[in-house]
Amino acid sequence: MGVHRLTILCLGLLLAAAALAGCDSKSAPTHAVVLQCRVDTDCMLNRVCDGGQCKMRSANTAVNSPSPAPAPSVTGMPAVAESDHDVGVDPDVYATPDAAEAAHPEGAQANVGQMQADGTTGLAADALALEQERARLERERVADEKRRLERERRELERQRKKIAEQRAAEQEAREREEQEIARRQAETPDALYESRRHSCAKGFLGSNCRKRIREQVCDGHWSPNPPDGFSTCKLK
Repeated sequence: MGVHRLTILCLGLLLAAAALAGCDSKSAPTHAVVLQCRVDTDCMLNRVCDGGQCKMRSANTAVNSPSPAPAPSVTGMPAVAESDHDVGVDPDVYATPDAAEAAHPEGAQANVGQMQADGTTGLAADALALEQERARLERERVADEKRRLERERRELERQRKKIAEQRAAEQEAREREEQEIARRQAETPDALYESRRHSCAKGFLGSNCRKRIREQVCDGHWSPNPPDGFSTCKLK
């Protein structure tokens, strides 16, 4: 008795679904399409959502929601769940990134624009970092060049100072030598004799005075070949 009632219930549901499908196909306008659903759960009975329209399940119809529970078996045997291939599910119709971009071109263009903007921003940041690095290297080069020039200037100044000190020492040595020569020339017997003989009388009367001065200045310097400044002390 229970099996008979279940059979009648299933037949009634099938007839109602066929009637609804016939009404949908006849009343749908050809010039405008109204979205009836987004997923399979938006449709009634055993229909599925295909392209925004609720349609009867077929071999080529994609399934966007989990398959409904299998109906109880009329024969009383346990129902066996249908596989994806049995219910007409094509694995290739599931949503993918490319399919999502095709379905929403504005969002895809926005994503491309954002990626391009991010890439441009990244390139600008890299260029700025490279320019800053170049500027830093240039500053370091200029600073090194300034330090090198400063070292060369100091070395040149030191050499100039050393040369000036050497020249001053040489000049002082020459002056001392000249002074020594002048002193020696002033103290030679010839110079002493010339400076003192004017105190003697002229002519024969001052011969003894000049002789005495000569003996005084030539004491210890007599020589048959006297050097310069000692000619007064030459032995005759």
